[in-house]
Amino acid sequence: QIDLDDKKMYSPLVNNFAQPQGLFQIEAPTNFHVCRKIKPRSLEELSAVVAIARPGALEFVDSYAEYRKTGDFQSVHPIFDEILDYTGGIPLYQEQLMKMANKVGFTLDEAEILRRIVGKKKVTEVRKWKKKIRDKIKENNFIVPPLKKETTQSELIWEKPDSWIPSEGSSMRIASFAIPYSGGTGDLSVIQLNGTGGGIESNVNRWRQQLDLESQSLIEIENNITNRQGLLGEYSFLQIINQKIDSAFLCAVIPTKNHTIFVKLSLRPIGIFDVEDDFIIFCSSLNFPN
Repeated sequence: QIDLDDKKMYSPLVNNFAQPQGLFQIEAPTNFHVCRKIKPRSLEELSAVVAIARPGALEFVDSYAEYRKTGDFQSVHPIFDEILDYTGGIPLYQEQLMKMANKVGFTLDEAEILRRIVGKKKVTEVRKWKKKIRDKIKENNFIVPPLKKETTQSELIWEKPDSWIPSEGSSMRIASFAIPYSGGTGDLSVIQLNGTGGGIESNVNRWRQQLDLESQSLIEIENNITNRQGLLGEYSFLQIINQKIDSAFLCAVIPTKNHTIFVKLSLRPIGIFDVEDDFIIFCSSLNFPN
């Protein structure tokens, strides 16, 4: 019996992958290129490689590779966050398209028709469906403000230690910092998503997957959460640690009126004692200018 969660099985795809010959659906040049870029660590990520290595979907390879590297969720729209959660907010699969169509009001039979049209690249029919989708959105009162990307640091203010060094991050990040500690340097990211951003359970389990840990139920997650008080109100703080791979996250989920702010610090477990207090002070200081 093959253990699909055995990390040793994926290590050749992650570390200096250079010989794809004989690997079904991977040895083709395009698939090989995508695989080397994404470096899949699980069956789910390997499935994404195959899904992306197709005409049209290839435009998502950089976005998914960035998601795989940073874990930064890219929200298409809040109403689709739950559907697209396991692919980082990137629509990769036909079943996701069907669920999105059903979400805005189409029946499952209609969603299946749309899936076939898109799958067979019937351009004329796709144009017709664009109007149908707009009409269905209006019919079901899904006229909501478009996503507003918060991209400038001036839209969020904070207090930080002088030792924290601003660093380059993905386009989804409001801010990034390199955090020095006695055993190395951590990477801190701040992102902001509309609504709940997919919710605590899905985001925590996404972070746990990044640390090669099994998913937890919402009750288990809540048992590990400490509630803190900041300038934006009460927020959730937790540690996620995997001693086996010598990696850990300090995480904060900060709800606001219309958005949720996610703060994640990636570091070695040995560094938690050094930086935890500063991390909490930083998260508690986050605020919007008057």
